[in-house]
Amino acid sequence: MKLPARKTIVTSLIVAGVLGTLAWLALREPTQLASVAQVRYGPMEEQFSEEGKTRLKARYSVTAPVAGTLQRIGLQPGDAVKAGQTVAWIDPASPGLLDARSRTQLRAELAAAEQKYQSARHHVNATRAALDQASSALKRARKLRDGNAISQEALENAQMQAASTRANWSAARADAQTAQQQVAAARAALLEGDAEAPAGGEAGSADKAAVKAGASGRTEPASSPVRKPIAVLAPVDGVVLKRPLDSAVPVTLGQQLLEMGDTAQLEVEAEVLSSDAVKVRPGMTARLLRWGGPGELQAHVTRVEPGGFTKVSALGVDEQRTRVILDIDSPRQQWMALGDAYRVELEFVLRHEDRVLQVPASALFIDTRKVAEETASDSGSPATAAGQATGNGQPSGTDGAAGAAPKAQIRAGAQEGAQAGVQEGAQGSTAAAAQAGSPRYAVYRVENGRARLSPVKTGMRSATHVQVLDGLKEGDMVIVQPDDRVAEGVRIEGH
Repeated sequence: MKLPARKTIVTSLIVAGVLGTLAWLALREPTQLASVAQVRYGPMEEQFSEEGKTRLKARYSVTAPVAGTLQRIGLQPGDAVKAGQTVAWIDPASPGLLDARSRTQLRAELAAAEQKYQSARHHVNATRAALDQASSALKRARKLRDGNAISQEALENAQMQAASTRANWSAARADAQTAQQQVAAARAALLEGDAEAPAGGEAGSADKAAVKAGASGRTEPASSPVRKPIAVLAPVDGVVLKRPLDSAVPVTLGQQLLEMGDTAQLEVEAEVLSSDAVKVRPGMTARLLRWGGPGELQAHVTRVEPGGFTKVSALGVDEQRTRVILDIDSPRQQWMALGDAYRVELEFVLRHEDRVLQVPASALFIDTRKVAEETASDSGSPATAAGQATGNGQPSGTDGAAGAAPKAQIRAGAQEGAQAGVQEGAQGSTAAAAQAGSPRYAVYRVENGRARLSPVKTGMRSATHVQVLDGLKEGDMVIVQPDDRVAEGVRIEGH
């Protein structure tokens, strides 16, 4: 018998090896590519971010002290002023001209006021004379009482008479002063501007100083006293923030002329969600990010207002918010460019730990299978348990825990509605997690090249990482952002 050639044997072995390799590759368990990260210790901060704006701690509105014509203000917004510096001038308004009837009435009122003043002065003189007499009688009574010439009762009567006449004299003087002010008011009504006439003069002299009778029968002002402009002074040191009036215009009493403030006394106002505001306390640390300058600024919370308000977000959602006020702790030289109502971004630091076992937040997902099991055990109804078991992402009736795990990764219903059988179960599991109070989280840990579903207990959270209290140890490798192809026991090729 002739043996096969050596070349034929080698060729057969190669073909057999290739066919065996192809068969092994076709029948072997598939390997999934996945991003992995290492569980490690490190510092962590729990914080939340919010937009805010700067504002002055105190702003001052400079108003017109009198009605008149405002002279053009030379100051511009941003100009520095000192306390007591003149910031504006106002020419007082002229009173209206009086007609013949009004002037005659004012003359009569002035005459009556002067007569009343004269009567009050006569009363003062009379009470003064009575007081002098009562004082002399009291002196004599005291001397007589020292010599026992009169009784004690007579002395007391003399004292009472002196006190009574002194009180009458004081009352008469007050009445005279009141009458004098009435004369001044009546004369001011006849005079123009700020001119004043001395009290106690004759009625005829006031009329002559007030008006002149013209040949045409019209009444004209006798004189036009020079009115001095009134200076408006700055109340504090600061800068001009706003200048509502640019030109010389008439102004009324109390009308705003300027708005001032000290930009070195700035604070930050933030409208924070009420759910976040309950975690904020006065003295809590915060940072100002992306405020326009280099680096970040340090700040602290000074006040959390107790009242909230409703604000509509950019997405049209009604949100309950409250105001939180902060002081800037960084040196003034770092934020001198900040002004009033400037936008800033705030980062509130709720908690800080120097060494925390942490895992990337994207590796966590809600373990809806665990929630479904707990809910089924609590309900005690087979039908309810079967309905909730579909929340694992596998239709009821499908066997195998490995098929249930991938669907447990569906986060907050992100893929809800993709399959009709999954949708109902995902909604039931989310409701069960809400009833449980806090969701149960899990991760996929890579062990010997395979994915292992590992429930974890979480703690504080940052923007990118979550603290792990139980379920993982330092050095473990976890899958970041696992998808539906990752399940319990699946081969993983990490990168």
